[in-house]
Amino acid sequence: MGRARRGRFGAALVCLVVLGASRPAQAGDPAAARELLKRGYLLAQEGRCDQAVSLYDESVRLDPKAITLINYADCEEKLARLGSALGHWVDARARAKVEGNVAVEEEAERRANLLEPRLARLTILAPADAPAGTTVERDGVTVGAVSYGIATPVDPGSHTLVVKAPGREDETVTVALAEGEARRVQLALGRPGRPSSVRATSAAARGRTSPLVWVGFGVGAAGLAVGSVTGLMAIGRANDAERACPSGNCPDVASLDKVEEGRALGTVSTIAFVAGGAGIAFGAAMLLFGGEAAKKESATVRIRVAPSGVALGGTF
Repeated sequence: MGRARRGRFGAALVCLVVLGASRPAQAGDPAAARELLKRGYLLAQEGRCDQAVSLYDESVRLDPKAITLINYADCEEKLARLGSALGHWVDARARAKVEGNVAVEEEAERRANLLEPRLARLTILAPADAPAGTTVERDGVTVGAVSYGIATPVDPGSHTLVVKAPGREDETVTVALAEGEARRVQLALGRPGRPSSVRATSAAARGRTSPLVWVGFGVGAAGLAVGSVTGLMAIGRANDAERACPSGNCPDVASLDKVEEGRALGTVSTIAFVAGGAGIAFGAAMLLFGGEAAKKESATVRIRVAPSGVALGGTF
């Protein structure tokens, strides 16, 4: 493409942005995609590509037109996201060919060819004698084993490589690459020890409160409540029995029953208070020393009150 032709293409971008989606599109929402494209283009013209790219990204999702892709790629180049830009130039070329848009196809081809030599290339060499389960991450993304030893295009700038291996601490390496630079990095295993990810998981587990703590305090609260209620009832029955049986002499069977009922309630109250105190003591002990009990998935407790006593049950 000659210089004059490229100039005419650049001058026509505004019209293409506004009118480029006039053909029918097989996509989710072409109208919304056009509006996002126009707004993104205006932001890019103001030098705000960092804001425009999110609009382009959504526009492509709704209706992947070639004209959107070339504007997207152009902004990414200005933001030094060269790897993503190259991908969008290539996508724009393919899409323009499908759409029959020769001008966009040629421009995307030209820009892709100019951009490719500027990309940095990083070759990752896996650690020697790496145990099974070893993984390598580049900038938080796991690198597949098939990529080891291959010069992979990356954006210029700083990249973080992390080696994670069973029985080893994580090994982190930072690599800074300039435009067009190629670098081979031989990775190594970390020192013997527990991986940092395992330590973090263990710390989180230790930080969780065991459910047995709440079981203990729940039993304690329930025991104290039952003890208080039955204690008050026992006092009331004792007063009734004292009136019905002065000096301990009961004139009839009904009066004797009141005495026995009062004694039973008193026994229930005592048992409930003991259970409540034991529950609180257990909960406090688990709060202080029960970190390992956090492995328990669930625990429940049931309290059943009967005239003859208090029954505790459940799963612990």
